[in-house]
Amino acid sequence: MGISKGEFPRRYSSFADFAETFARNWSRSVGAARRFGRLNRRRYYQIRAKEVINEPAPIVRRMFRFCDVDDREEHVQAGIKQAYQVAPLDLDPGVWQNRFDKDATRRFHRQSGELLKLLDYAVAE
Repeated sequence: MGISKGEFPRRYSSFADFAETFARNWSRSVGAARRFGRLNRRRYYQIRAKEVINEPAPIVRRMFRFCDVDDREEHVQAGIKQAYQVAPLDLDPGVWQNRFDKDATRRFHRQSGELLKLLDYAVAE
């Protein structure tokens, strides 16, 4: 469920509050997914948004193989086209890092710094 523009300032007194809450939720979600993956290797496939955005075909092809789906080029391209129509990936996946002020960055890293390091994301000290 989304949050309206009017509700946002009532729920978060500053953008840094939102960044910290988002980081906490993101860390929990990714942590839970990775735990599931360790226990269910045949049922878990991890991808990185920036890899899909930068060069989707190889990622989609590997996903298709993982799911035992025909990975011929025409199917991969059709899958990419269909996915883009549902959820366009037209953002720079790292854009958030350039928009955080010092307080938002500090609070985001406080909640997810270890996960950022684990996933090989650059972490400003």
